[in-house]
Amino acid sequence: MNIFLLVFILLSLIPFIGLYKIFEKAGYKGWEAFIPIKNYLIWLKIINKPKSWIIFVLIPFINLIALLLMRAELASRFGKTSFTHHLAAWLFPFIYLPYLGFNQKLKLVTISEKERMN
Repeated sequence: MNIFLLVFILLSLIPFIGLYKIFEKAGYKGWEAFIPIKNYLIWLKIINKPKSWIIFVLIPFINLIALLLMRAELASRFGKTSFTHHLAAWLFPFIYLPYLGFNQKLKLVTISEKERMN
């Protein structure tokens, strides 16, 4: 097997392992992170976005922007609102999503609309 293919597979799979743990923290079944489309619908619930956002995830090129926004919102839901944390979530999801999921100290926090506006 080509080493580049192996690295690609690992870097593609690791964020979903992080989502597995994040889903469990949010009260969902972890295995749902591996079910296409359903995983994004649950992710949208966790970050309090409408289900209609799934359309953005399915459209090529637009999905890249939508996923960046979803990663930033997910970081915010764990209280990580700084630009540095959002940048890490954008650039290194294969590290950052497992960090959110496996870090026992991090819990989901609720963010009110008033706080979100500030």
